[in-house]
Amino acid sequence: MKFKTKRLLPVLVVFSHNCHAFDWLFEPNFGASERYTDNLRMQIEPIRDNLITRLSPGVLLGYMAENHALNADFKWNELIYHGESELDFSEKIADISQKYTGERFAAGLSARYAEQSTINTQLDLDGSGDLQVQIPKTTRSVAPNITYNLTERDALQFSYNSTDVGFTKSPGLNLSRNYSDYTNQQFSSSLMHTFSERLSVNLSGAYVEFSSSGRRAAPAAPGW
Repeated sequence: MKFKTKRLLPVLVVFSHNCHAFDWLFEPNFGASERYTDNLRMQIEPIRDNLITRLSPGVLLGYMAENHALNADFKWNELIYHGESELDFSEKIADISQKYTGERFAAGLSARYAEQSTINTQLDLDGSGDLQVQIPKTTRSVAPNITYNLTERDALQFSYNSTDVGFTKSPGLNLSRNYSDYTNQQFSSSLMHTFSERLSVNLSGAYVEFSSSGRRAAPAAPGW
């Protein structure tokens, strides 16, 4: 079946106002590094030197439009400890950010999920210090914000940040003093006034709440 191209141009003109232009983003990447340490366990005795290989494949995805954009960055870090295979670890990190700009306001959102390596050196039962373990750390965070333009010179901004960090502790090891799960929340607001291109004044306030080890700590005093 043949399609009459003469009718295509009028159709595009009629429906062009409903179309949205997007710039799509796809960027794969790969990194590799080799690190040498002459005392991995940071002890006087025994001293062990090691080569540590890092292989880092990743990909960046997203799009850009006239008034909003989205970026998603995914990365995998493969850590290889030569001669210390019990310390090998696969890090997984995902970062996502989105921005939107309206006529009088702008909004943004960023989020992060990460499983990362944490190396601990702890004394053995005989006090030799020849005991090193891999303690995975998981981080979850989200941070939305919004800015509203009251006038051409005045703007009001509100933001929030929540971070949750947890450690996967090895059974039989008392690591409670060194590694404690915690959560952190922060509320903040700012009033901004622009006098000129070179002079502006900001009035900011923040409230932070921190809790750790399953027990809620007293909230911090507001800051200005």
